[in-house]
Parts: sequence; structure tokens; C-alpha cells
Amino acid sequence: MRDFVIGGYLIDKPGLRSFPYSIFRATNPLTYAHLKDRQEEHDMGEVWAQTLHNVLANLVREFSGTTDALTNPDGETGHPVFMRLFVDSLALLPCNPSFTDARDAFIQADVNRYEGKHHCALWQGFAYVGLGMDAKDFTNSIRMPEGCQVPPHLLEEFASIVA
Repeated sequence: MRDFVIGGYLIDKPGLRSFPYSIFRATNPLTYAHLKDRQEEHDMGEVWAQTLHNVLANLVREFSGTTDALTNPDGETGHPVFMRLFVDSLALLPCNPSFTDARDAFIQADVNRYEGKHHCALWQGFAYVGLGMDAKDFTNSIRMPEGCQVPPHLLEEFASIVA
């Protein structure tokens, strides 16, 4: 999945954000732990958008992408699945949700709509930005449920999250 820049046409890269949204840690190092120092809502939103970018990328990598993602909401590939889970998760959020609440709502939305078919792909996407099972108080975690593994090509990148 390509890097994504917001407002690059207005100002020099990385545009209006601190970093382009990217699946590469060298391009965008933001993780859940960065929220300790990013309490302004737009700065926090950058971390959440980076998280969702990685979840989407993981779904596309695992379940392939599609060229009709904007016109076919019923597809089973990564793009429409992501959009369905995103919208479904909104109804599951408590008032004033935390990042872990939002992660849990996304995971539950997959259980509700797809019987958990995308369980490991979702956990891998969240864990890649430090929102694994033990994430709390702005401390990164890469731990995933039993049966979900770090993709071999990302072992080094995952290790850097909690180092």
C-alpha cells in the first residue's frame, strides 16, 4: 500500500501531518505510546489515522484489494471489509472512547458481521502500531491472541515497537 499524504498540494511533504501515513516505520514512526506527548486532538487523530491506515493495509494484504471499493460495498476484499467494520464499530463505541475501546469495537464488529473471519489480520494491524492486547496507559503492546502471529517479514519492525 502506498504512503498517503494529507494536503501535500498545499505545502511541502509531509503535507499537513507530521508524517505521511505509511506501513513503514521508517516513514511514519507513530505508535500508541506517542499519545503520551500528543494530547491535542489533531495530533491524537494522526496516531488513529496511522493505526487505521495499517489496519486497512493488513486487510488488503491478507484478503486482496479491489478496484471497485468505492462503488461496491458488498465485496469480500480488504477495502469494503474495512469500510463495513469501520462503520459497524462506530455503533459499538462507548461515549468518550479510548484507543483501546475503538480497537475492541473494530474487533467486535468483525465478530458480529463476519464471525471473526478477519480476527488475526485486524490484530496484526493494531499490534503493529502498539495497540496489541496489553496496550494501556499509552504503553505499546504487540501481543496478539493465541493463533495470531507476527508476519515473518515484519518481525524486526514489530520488535522496534516495544524496544
